Amino acid sequence: MSETELITHAGLDSAVYIRIYTLGLKIFLPIAVAALLVRIPVNVSAGTLLDLRKEVVFSDIDKLSISNVEGNFFFEGKAFHIKC
Repeated sequence: MSETELITHAGLDSAVYIRIYTLGLKIFLPIAVAALLVRIPVNVSAGTLLDLRKEVVFSDIDKLSISNVEGNFFFEGKAFHIKC
């Protein structure tokens, strides 16, 4: 459906909403994909959870979190999560 057909059928508000929605997808989807392509390997390869005591129970999904990245927050790996 073209934009003029959408305006005549549903109104100008819906056309503006669709335009803003597609703009958001065009901007944030590539950024999210790029961030995940970098973040997931960094988190998985860090291995901090494996170095902890044996009493700590964690699952495979915990390896993807920020808790698996060691170091000081501002000077090492954890600040990367805020930047992305």
